[in-house]
Amino acid sequence: MTASRARLLLLSLTLPVSAAAATDIGHITLFGQEYRVQRFDYSQDVRWPDPLDPRFNLNLIECEGAHWLGNDRLLLSTDGLDSLLSLKNAVVEVRLRRDADGDIQGLEYVRTVVINDPSDVAYGGFDLSPCGVTINTSTVGLAANGDLLVGDSEANGVRGYRRSDGFDLGGFSGGLANYSFDDLAFATSNGLIYTINEDASRLVTFRPTGEFVTSTDIPGFTALNPLWIPGSPKGMAYLPDANTVPAAIRRPGGVMLITLDDNNPGLQVYDLAGNVIATEPLSDNPAVGGNSLLDQGTDCGNPLQLEAAAFDPSTGTIFLINEGSFFDCSGFYVLTPTGSCGCPADYNGDGGVDGGDVETFFTQWEASAGCSDVNQDGGVDGGDVEAFFNRWEAGGCD
Repeated sequence: MTASRARLLLLSLTLPVSAAAATDIGHITLFGQEYRVQRFDYSQDVRWPDPLDPRFNLNLIECEGAHWLGNDRLLLSTDGLDSLLSLKNAVVEVRLRRDADGDIQGLEYVRTVVINDPSDVAYGGFDLSPCGVTINTSTVGLAANGDLLVGDSEANGVRGYRRSDGFDLGGFSGGLANYSFDDLAFATSNGLIYTINEDASRLVTFRPTGEFVTSTDIPGFTALNPLWIPGSPKGMAYLPDANTVPAAIRRPGGVMLITLDDNNPGLQVYDLAGNVIATEPLSDNPAVGGNSLLDQGTDCGNPLQLEAAAFDPSTGTIFLINEGSFFDCSGFYVLTPTGSCGCPADYNGDGGVDGGDVETFFTQWEASAGCSDVNQDGGVDGGDVEAFFNRWEAGGCD
């Protein structure tokens, strides 16, 4: 690779691009809960300076991992940037972009957390391939106390990075238990790392110190076409035991939501012991009882391939992300539950009740955004402030 080759290719990508508004594609019912569905193109929205030449920009393509941070922010990961003849692997922080009414309209780039490339010693010198990203909120093991755990599909293991500056903290191998990494999520209730072994269709757990715990089957399903192989597991997100999780899938300690790929696209939910709780095919075939397929728009001719998922526990919003192909089919889906907004005490959805929840509440209250109508009277006013502080001081959600 040469700088001139990179510049020639990237030149067309650095021209100003107007972020398009989200497309409202109706409603869908999953696990007994109705959701409003919006879609926008993350490859258009998420752009940042190329580390090799800051005069040019990179666009996020082929997103493979996601994690909700709270305060309208997410981590997204990709190993597809070598398609642009620049550095290959990245984890970036993004923010939801809202309009004056607080409605989600897309994403905006915040910062690059991790950047890595196999051909450049200055940027790691090895192929990270970050197929998934999560946070170790415990006080033990790799990336403890709130740093990043990255699923590495190249080395088939877990690697840790300091969240503040991307410093490499080392890692551990999945060994024989997981030889085909495709995503991971940290369960705050039991302190275990849940990972996907894609080729074996297994849900594999490790302690943050690297010890293998258990492995269970991910059966998939064949609802779209029984003659095809079951949907392959791709993305995952931890859903805590909170009242924002649909009652049909809520379990003590939380559950894991797993996305299944284009062979038979859909969602599956597992309890923390690895038992299947529910399956939702994302099919447009009423003969198999499928839901309406998540619309990818007229510019996408490929089957749905959801590579990543994230969950906002304060509102119950689900984020589903299509990997796409280069710049095609880069769908970012926001599924907002109709009805209750969940737990006002833990307003920012980070698992704790503290000053951060107050800050986030007032930011959204001033903009009449998010779940700031805490008392659900149809307006955002002083009554919501009183209702919020009553719940915040009590510290509970139920």
